[in-house]
Amino acid sequence: MATMTQEPPTAKTALWLWIAIGFGLTSIGFVILYALTHQTHGMGIVEYGGKSFISWFMGFFPMFEIYGAVPASYALGLGVISSIIWAVFGNILPVFVIHYGYEYLSRYPRIGAWLERLASEKMKQRMNRYGTIGVLILTPWVGIWAMAITARALGMTVSRLFLFSGISVTAYAVVIATTMDLGVKAISGG
Repeated sequence: MATMTQEPPTAKTALWLWIAIGFGLTSIGFVILYALTHQTHGMGIVEYGGKSFISWFMGFFPMFEIYGAVPASYALGLGVISSIIWAVFGNILPVFVIHYGYEYLSRYPRIGAWLERLASEKMKQRMNRYGTIGVLILTPWVGIWAMAITARALGMTVSRLFLFSGISVTAYAVVIATTMDLGVKAISGG
């Protein structure tokens, strides 16, 4: 009888596993969010799904990011909570795309050597110590794509980048959605 040995998962397998987990959690979150906000927006699940996807994609796309996604989501009728959640979710995803893209590109010797020269050990320490303030302030202004590429190239860890850019983008999304909602209510008298 032959024994089977289990090989350790490759990076490609791990990536697909994370993608599957992400889709699963997104699906569960979508259903829960729809159930919680159904009374507010009054849409069917298919209509809500389409509008949520538009909001997510606008948040993900570098041209719109958080400043375009939240107002567009609100204008589509998703409401404050759904506008914030789907736009932020789309806007945070590029951090992982850039992280895995960076790791993939660094496997090539010529590119890997160039990327390694960008981030000296001293720069990595500075970036992880003081770069968080820059990430908090600058992420919504320069965009998540530019910030993630810069921070990753200069040596910031992906967990710190994800945490602080997530805080920053969420705070800006809440401010944008809240001021829009207050403005619409003030103008409409409601």
